[in-house]
Amino acid sequence: MKTRLLSILIIISSVLICGCKNNEPEPEVNKRTILVYMIADNNIYYDALTDINEMEYGWNDGYYGDLLVFLNGIDGENTLYRINHDDDDNAINSTIVKTYPQNSKVCTKEFLRGVISDAMNLYPANSYALDLWSHGTGWLPKGEGYPLTIYDEWVSETCTSNANYSRIPVIQAGVFGVDRTNNGYFEAYDLAEALSIYKLDYLFFDACNMGSVECAYEMRNCCEYYISSAAEIPSKGAPYDVIISDMFAQPRANVKGIAEKFYNYYNALEGYSRTATISVVDCSKLKNVASELSKIVTKNPEIPLSSIQQYGRALTGKYECFFDLEDFVQQTWGLTASAGFSAALNDAVIYKAATPELFEDIIVNHHSGLSCYIPIAEQTNCMYIYNEYYSWATDSGLGAMVE
Repeated sequence: MKTRLLSILIIISSVLICGCKNNEPEPEVNKRTILVYMIADNNIYYDALTDINEMEYGWNDGYYGDLLVFLNGIDGENTLYRINHDDDDNAINSTIVKTYPQNSKVCTKEFLRGVISDAMNLYPANSYALDLWSHGTGWLPKGEGYPLTIYDEWVSETCTSNANYSRIPVIQAGVFGVDRTNNGYFEAYDLAEALSIYKLDYLFFDACNMGSVECAYEMRNCCEYYISSAAEIPSKGAPYDVIISDMFAQPRANVKGIAEKFYNYYNALEGYSRTATISVVDCSKLKNVASELSKIVTKNPEIPLSSIQQYGRALTGKYECFFDLEDFVQQTWGLTASAGFSAALNDAVIYKAATPELFEDIIVNHHSGLSCYIPIAEQTNCMYIYNEYYSWATDSGLGAMVE
């Protein structure tokens, strides 16, 4: 009798336990589609091929989602791939899911939106992320050899001589991308408008200098997290075979992990190759950063320009274009006055890292995760007027700093 009763109790207990487990919510599984948009019709085309091969090597069919690559190549190719696992690092063997007309103007809002729509329609998911891969020049507008267009009037009204006009730096790209076939590139407001209809999990810039607060602020409503570098990055770009698992981590992408592994990869190298800055910004906190800065900005302050950390190299024509945001504010208005701003900035930048030197050229003493341009009236190249074009300049008060 005791044995029979014990058996009944065991059965009842098993049923109850199973019933409880069945009533527990299943762990959230977030299917994710990630699009890497590669504008490689330029001198880093072969680096793009290397990165795609890294993606193929690192891909695992156990990742819950799809990794797509749009490749704009030097031969007029415009192809959308779905990445498959492949150990061959000499060829791209991923699935071609769509081809686009040769020599399409890939640096336009309409074309970018079209590719994103194709990715979302062909591979629908619970969440989406975008990796923008190409050349980048941060907040700097105007591409190499391009006319100044809307900036012509501003420059002619502000500069006092043709000599000043001629000193405007020649730079290699617009804010993002170099499509040499079509003389195309994106400005920050182009990208912000193109992406304004989406809410991406994260926006990752595998491009130089895109850790500019002007750019991050312009695109703050397009994504939850903004991953970028304040300085130049090596042409090799991100180590995709290393970071791909964090891109597809569940239930949410491990955005800190993406940046940390990017940094660790480059920090482990030696000499000239040991160079990296990277940060992750919570875009929902950027409005407060601008607000806190606007509280302390004063007219025509004394700025110790020579001692402020900067990331632009004279070799690339970007000297005095990318200063560390926090270092600029602290040295200009003091630690006490800027305490609220620094707290807001550190709340927004959830991860940041920098190697001790960049390209064996720049010593990094201060890295807050974001760069900025400092409007300075006495600069003969008149570049300070460009800063007024960005919403960051208005909301932070920096646009009205110089009289």
